[in-house]
Parts: sequence; C-alpha cells; structure tokens
Amino acid sequence: MEVRLTPDLEAKLNQLSAQTGRAKEDLVQDAITGYLTELSRVGSKLDGRYDDNKRGRTQPIDGEEAFTRCGKRRAPVAVPKAFSSENVDRRGVEQAL
Repeated sequence: MEVRLTPDLEAKLNQLSAQTGRAKEDLVQDAITGYLTELSRVGSKLDGRYDDNKRGRTQPIDGEEAFTRCGKRRAPVAVPKAFSSENVDRRGVEQAL
C-alpha cells in the first residue's frame, strides 16, 4: 500500500521522525492504528446509544433542553475546515503527529 502525504504533512512526519529516532513507517503505522481504534470505539459507542434509544431504554431530548438541564446555554460553533468530512482521512494522521 502506498500513502500519499501533502508536503506539509510529510515535513511534519520527517521532523517527528528526526526528533524521536523512529522510522517514518512506524509513526504512520501507529497513527493509522490509533485512528482506526478510536473510530471503531466511537462507532461502537454510537451503535450502542442508537440501540438503547431504539429499544426505549433512553429518551431523546432536544439539544436546547439538554443545555438548559446542564444550566449552560452555548452559542452555535462554526466547524473548522480541518474537521470537515473531506479531511477525515488526513485528520487522523495529523492528530497523531
């Protein structure tokens, strides 16, 4: 398998490799392993919550009601471009670096 990186990401990988003395291949392997593990964990948790909701074990509430119950009211937050779905593959590797 071949992984193509942006020049900026490759520079970060080279720098981290030089700082840690670890091979770039090992760093990429660790980053992808961590990303996939986290993705699986989150997916399992969401599946469990969905099943709980579907079986009537929980009752969904409106987001505004949730904030009211917590005593906090939050303003809407803009999602940074780095977290958009088009960057999902690169984000896991970048976060691990």
